Amino acid sequence: MPDEPRPEPITPPADFPVEWDEPSDARRAWMQEVWHTPAPVTPLSFDVNDRTLYEGFRQGGAAKGFPTRTAITRINTYLYRGERRPLPDDPVPADDVPEGAANLAMWDETWLPEIQQHLRHFERFDLGAADDVEIAAHIEDTLDRTARFWTIHSMVEVGQLGFSAFAGELLGVDELTAATMLQGFPNKSLEAGDGVRRLAVSARAVEGAAAIVRSTEAAELLTALRGLPAAAGLLDEIDTFLAEFGRKSDNFTEMADVTWVENPTPLFALLKLYLDDETDFDTRRAELVDARERAIEAARQQLAGDDANLDRFNERLEIAQRTSMLMENHNYWIDQQSMYWVRQALVEGGRRLQQRGAITDVEDVMYVELAELLDRLRSDDTTDLGGRIAERRAEMERWAPVDAPAFLGVDVPRRPGVRLMFGLDSDVESRDDDETAAIVEMTGQAGSPGTHTGRARVIESIADGERLQSGDVMVTMTTSPPWTPLFGVAGALVTDAGGVLSHCAIVAREYGIPAVVGSGNATQAIADGALVEVDGTAGVVRILEAAGE
Repeated sequence: MPDEPRPEPITPPADFPVEWDEPSDARRAWMQEVWHTPAPVTPLSFDVNDRTLYEGFRQGGAAKGFPTRTAITRINTYLYRGERRPLPDDPVPADDVPEGAANLAMWDETWLPEIQQHLRHFERFDLGAADDVEIAAHIEDTLDRTARFWTIHSMVEVGQLGFSAFAGELLGVDELTAATMLQGFPNKSLEAGDGVRRLAVSARAVEGAAAIVRSTEAAELLTALRGLPAAAGLLDEIDTFLAEFGRKSDNFTEMADVTWVENPTPLFALLKLYLDDETDFDTRRAELVDARERAIEAARQQLAGDDANLDRFNERLEIAQRTSMLMENHNYWIDQQSMYWVRQALVEGGRRLQQRGAITDVEDVMYVELAELLDRLRSDDTTDLGGRIAERRAEMERWAPVDAPAFLGVDVPRRPGVRLMFGLDSDVESRDDDETAAIVEMTGQAGSPGTHTGRARVIESIADGERLQSGDVMVTMTTSPPWTPLFGVAGALVTDAGGVLSHCAIVAREYGIPAVVGSGNATQAIADGALVEVDGTAGVVRILEAAGE
C-alpha cells in the first residue's frame, strides 16, 4: 500500500505567532477549545484543567480502549486541545465501562453515588482549621478526586451522538429531526431556570420588592432587598436556590470566575429579566413534547412492518432520550459541583499567600502556577510574587483582543462527532438584494427550528444578560448550563461555537426558540443592536439592518 500523505502544516496568522513547547507539538492537530474555554485562560486554571478535566478525559478514554490520549497546550494564553500517544505510566481506571442501558445503570447505581460521596467529603473539610501544608495536601486531594469526576464524565455514554447517525441512516432524517425526538424531558438546567422564575413570582408577591428589583442594579440588589423587612422570606428562598444551583459560574474551566454563591449578581440579573415576564412555559413545553411524539410516530410509521429495525429504533431512542437528559444532569453534578470545590481550595491557598505578603489580592493566586502555589504552601517562602503576576496579567491582556485561530499544527479531517458537539462552521458572505441594500448572511448549524427576527444583543456573560429584552436575539461565543435561564427571555440564539448536540442547541430546543450554532464569528460579524433574522431550520442568519438604523 502507498504511504498516506503527511498532513499539511497550518500557517498561523501573522498576528498570532506560535512558539511550540516541544517540536513534536507542531506535528499534531490542535483545535482551540472554544466550547468550554473560548477566552484566554489564567495560568493556574490551565494547570488545574490539565490535572482534572483533561486527566479525566485521558483516563476515561483509556478505560474505553481509545488508542490516543487527550492533550492540551496553552498558546498565547488560549487553550488548545489535541491528541497524543499513550505513555507507559498513563493510569488506566479499573472500571468496567458497559454500553447502552447498562452504562446508564452504572451512572445511577455506581458513578453518581461515588460523585456524591466525594462532594460530601469536600463539604466536610474545614479549610479555616487546616495549616498551610494541610491546605497544599487538600488541594492535591481535591484535584485527584475531581479528576475522578471527569473520568466518570468521559465514561458516561453520550447516546444522542450515535442516535443522530443511526436515525439518519435508517430513516433518512436530518440531524435536527433526530434531535427533535429527544426533546421535552426535564433536567437540572431547566430546573434552575424554573427556580429563577419562582423567585420572580415571589418577588412580585412581596410588597415593595418588585419596585426595588426594577430600579436597582443587579450588583446592588441583594443589599437593597436586605433593607426591606418584608423581603425576609424572599431572601430565604434566594439562599435555598443558591444552595442548590449556586455552585457555578459563567465558565467552570476558569478558576478566576467567582461562583454565584460567592457573588450572586448573575442570579439577580436573571431575576430582573424574569420579574415582568409572563411567558407560558408550561404550554411551550407541552408543544415540545407534542412535536417530539409526532416525530417519533412518523418514524415508527415509516418502519411499520419491519419489526427488527423498529425494535432497534425503539431501543436506541430510549437510550438517546435518557442520555440527552443525563448530559445536562451530569454537567450539574460534575462540571459545576466539582470545579466549585476546586476553586474554594485554590482561593484558600491564595488567602495563605496573601497573609504572607506574597500576593496583594487573594484572586492574584490565579496567576500563580500550580507547582508554585504548592511549593509556597509547603515552605516558609514569603518572596513577593507581584512582578511575576503583573507580567502574566499583561500577557493575557495582550492576547485577549486577538482572534485566536480555530486550528493550529497540522490540518487533519475532523470526526463527525466533533462537528455535532463543538461546531466548526464559518461562512460569511455579502450580497446586494434588488433594492441594493447590503444583506450579510452567515451560516452555521441548524440548532433549533423556526424563524425569528429581532434586535441582536451581543452577550459576554450571564450578568451582561440583564441587557436582554424579550424577543432579542442573543448572540454569544458559546453557552454553558448556568446560562439556561437566559433562553427563557431571548427570541433566538446565535453562537460562535457549538453543534446541534451541544448545550446551547439542546437548551434552545427545550425553550422552543430558533438557534443557529457554530457560526464561527457571529459575535464579530453582528453588531449589538442590529436587526437580524435567525432561520434555525436552515442554519442561516441574515443581518437585515445595521445597528442604529
